[in-house]
Amino acid sequence: MNSSTQFKEQLLSSGDVIFKIDDPCECSYIVKSGNVICFSLSTDNRIIPTFSVKDNGVIGEDNVFSQNEKHLYYAVALTDVILIRIPNAEVMTFLDSSSDWMKRIIFDLGEKVLKTMDTIVEH
Repeated sequence: MNSSTQFKEQLLSSGDVIFKIDDPCECSYIVKSGNVICFSLSTDNRIIPTFSVKDNGVIGEDNVFSQNEKHLYYAVALTDVILIRIPNAEVMTFLDSSSDWMKRIIFDLGEKVLKTMDTIVEH
């Protein structure tokens, strides 16, 4: 990823679904402005909020770092939002240029986040 790379901005309205469980993980998003809620469903279909992201937060990166091919939660705009879409290939190119220990730390953190989300949903 070089500094001249241009990423696509996307404007969404409150209530728009950014991604849902089982959608392919093709990118991460920077929430340039606005507020996004991320949640899962329990086995009895209760909505379990797992985290929210505001201005300059990131969503979808956990799936890239844990190398999942599909999203494991929902992301929905709570307000009008501007997203910056970062393709997974760009993230991986950046990581491939990093040291092995840095990649290991990032992938490990991704796994820990997803395991923590699973625990929240179970209880």
